[in-house]
Amino acid sequence: VIEGKSLEQLMQTHVPEEGQTALLEYRDSPRKHSGSIPVEWNDKTLSINFAPVVTASGDEIGRVMVCRDFTREAELDRLKDRFLSMTSHELRTPLNAILGYTDMMQAQVFGELSEKQDETIHRITANAKRMLGLVNNILDQAHIEAGTISLLTTEVKVKRVVDDVYSVTEVLANHRGLSLEIDIEDDVPPTFISDEQRLIQILLNLMGNAIKFTKEGSVTLHVYRPDTQNICFAVRDTGVGIPTDAQQYVFDAFRQVDDPSTRDVGGSGLGLS
Repeated sequence: VIEGKSLEQLMQTHVPEEGQTALLEYRDSPRKHSGSIPVEWNDKTLSINFAPVVTASGDEIGRVMVCRDFTREAELDRLKDRFLSMTSHELRTPLNAILGYTDMMQAQVFGELSEKQDETIHRITANAKRMLGLVNNILDQAHIEAGTISLLTTEVKVKRVVDDVYSVTEVLANHRGLSLEIDIEDDVPPTFISDEQRLIQILLNLMGNAIKFTKEGSVTLHVYRPDTQNICFAVRDTGVGIPTDAQQYVFDAFRQVDDPSTRDVGGSGLGLS
């Protein structure tokens, strides 16, 4: 029986505390949210929407809450995540083995290589690394969606992060005839606290995207302080940009702008997500 009971009373011991907090926030400010939110309610997963009830004169007189049983879809999502995680782990082992053997061949451990053999090994290594990067992205995506990704925060040097990103992306930029620029403002401190490897991963994704979708001009990594507590790493380019209607979904997994430019350069649609 729910008649006469508040939402807080209905949830009580049936919904985890974080779910209660999210649901009440959504109820109190429905216009700040887009789409539904998933909530574990007893043994069910519900997809819940709130909408304000407004009179003809514009006065808000209440809220409407719509619940949809999302249990089956949620379970399929969990199975998909477990499958991706397991498959990614299984794929990484042979790929790392391939890279290990190609490294030894390039070091001429098994004998001297001809020019053609050396060129072939370089191609094998490049494509194996590309595949390993895709597998790592899929594995990271599974961890993010499962809420199990962990961060290792340490003292990070700004110059080392920028140098690492520049060394990887400089060749890509030069290959496309682009100018790669670094702009670190004077008031940026030399160190800060972050997860260095994850930060570099994010910056390489953003810089790689900028380079891929810029035909001429420049790509800039700008480091500055938006306030006294934070440091901002901003990537700018002179490319085509992201259409307004696509800006809402480009951060979804496996989604890309449906445009001839994206089909030309390819990609998995996992970088931004």
